[in-house]
Amino acid sequence: MLVYSEMAFFYFLTKTFFCFLCLSPLLSENYSIFVWLNNKYLEKMKKLILLFVLPLFIAVQSQAQTAQPAAANSNGPIAKWDKMANDFGSIAFNVPKTAEFTVTNVGKQPLIISSVRPSCGCTNPKFSQEPILPGKSSIVSATYNAANPGVFTKTVTVITNADTNPVVLQIKGTVMPNPNPPAPPVNNVPK
Repeated sequence: MLVYSEMAFFYFLTKTFFCFLCLSPLLSENYSIFVWLNNKYLEKMKKLILLFVLPLFIAVQSQAQTAQPAAANSNGPIAKWDKMANDFGSIAFNVPKTAEFTVTNVGKQPLIISSVRPSCGCTNPKFSQEPILPGKSSIVSATYNAANPGVFTKTVTVITNADTNPVVLQIKGTVMPNPNPPAPPVNNVPK
């Protein structure tokens, strides 16, 4: 991220360069020095600005953090999921659907699911609070309430002691329109 002084310097540098480019043709008719400067030093000025901007850009990009997968501890718990996404396809309006995701501990230590968070209130997750012993499995379920017709994609974020990065499970599908829409209100206004 650029600090304020770097941003101010970059702003000053670009404004100076563009002002020079914009004003030099206007002033060149009256002052021959600007024609000479424009022709002789314009290429040098472009290279000089490139020399300032390119290292600044490289420095900013090199400091950017990238998400790197954490190395799995071979002696600790290792979570292996049977699937990462569940497509319900077409589902009926107002009929909740549940997706089940099976997690197996293929590590050597107990696997603990510390939290399961849905992306919105229309999804209700359930999971076991008990540690999953090595070689055993558990189920994380996500129930979607199907209260809104149309296409949906929801996520459930699972945090375990197997990895510092959370696991994001996905459910998706299409809720069909309500076959019995509510009747419009009757206007009981006297005539």
